[in-house]
Amino acid sequence: MQLTERDQQIILAVYEYRLLSSEHIEALFFPSTSDKTHSRRTACQRRLQLLYHHGFLDRLPQPIILGKGRTPFVYALDEAGADLVADILGIDRADVGWKPKHNQLGVQFLDHSLGISDVRVVLQRLVDQDVFAKVHWVDELILKSAEMKDKVPYLMQGARPVRKHPDGYFRSRSRHDDQSSLAGKDQGLS
Repeated sequence: MQLTERDQQIILAVYEYRLLSSEHIEALFFPSTSDKTHSRRTACQRRLQLLYHHGFLDRLPQPIILGKGRTPFVYALDEAGADLVADILGIDRADVGWKPKHNQLGVQFLDHSLGISDVRVVLQRLVDQDVFAKVHWVDELILKSAEMKDKVPYLMQGARPVRKHPDGYFRSRSRHDDQSSLAGKDQGLS
């Protein structure tokens, strides 16, 4: 298999987002430019199938819900993909932070993670369409890190304070905002 630049970007996106459906990947990397939706979807599916069969991406099973029809495949990083991410980013393979057990997810976590990816994909598409100049995303792992410890507030749960970490946080700047303003719009996602 000859990896393309787009293949590498897809693998990096799956690493960054953790889980992406084939619909997410299609929206991010195979954008619609005409009425050729079927050929675009077919090209996306063909590349994802190759990345899966060559061990770069893993397909995660989704439950079948009667009456909803076929659900899109969900992709996560796989062994060759983790090696490629380390190579592209110039980091040690252990620093990628991926293990095969990360792809063994319960249905609730899968749905929840795909919901977060929905938000992130929409934000990225808004950047691609020049609605936002930039979106900076901070994920849950960073929000739980030691350097963020004092920046995540405590909430009261009964009589004791409890730290609640959001699933993500983003800061955006609209293309229409005053360019001299440094203040972006801050949003949290829970």
